[in-house]
Formats: sequence, structure tokens, C-alpha cells
Amino acid sequence: MSTGERLTTETKIQVVGVSGDGLLTFTFPPGQHKLSAPALRQDIELARVQSPRQLSEAMLAEDGRIGTRSANAWKEFRCTRRNQDMGSLWDVRELHHSRLTLKKG
Repeated sequence: MSTGERLTTETKIQVVGVSGDGLLTFTFPPGQHKLSAPALRQDIELARVQSPRQLSEAMLAEDGRIGTRSANAWKEFRCTRRNQDMGSLWDVRELHHSRLTLKKG
């Protein structure tokens, strides 16, 4: 990929579990598929995820079109709830931190 070109990947990720020590388990479709299709193929399960970076690297490796990004993985993921865009993980984390700070002050 030459400088200036950009490739956006889009995949539906689901949180399917939380370990006793608070680490998350995610599932996502294999390869370059955007959505799950249980009748056709089994989703990939990634357990004990410690950071957005770990999830990003696993998904990009599975996609196979590009290597690891150097960007902040907190800004790479968009969150949706009931088909409504909540913003990036960075936005959600910042809002949560702001609310905690207001409660303390």
C-alpha cells in the first residue's frame, strides 16, 4: 500500500463473556466477512482480551489484507447499541472518565 492510501475494515464483533478477572471474550466472523453466518461458518473466538490493541491485531491478522496498524486501537473501534452509534471506544471511555471525575468533585 502506498503512502496516502487507506483501507477500512468493517466487522461485527460481539462480547460473549467476561472472565473472573475481568478479561473479555469476543467473537467475530472469519476472514474478510463483515457479519456472522453460523449456518455457513463458525465465528472466531478470542478469549482473555487484555486490550483493544490485542483484539485489533487478531482481527487484522485474520482479515489478511493489511498488517498491524500503529494507530491507537481505542480510536479504531466504533461502538453501537441497538443500532445507534455511541462513538469510538476512546469516546466512550472519555465520557465514562468525565462522569467519574464529576462525581468525585
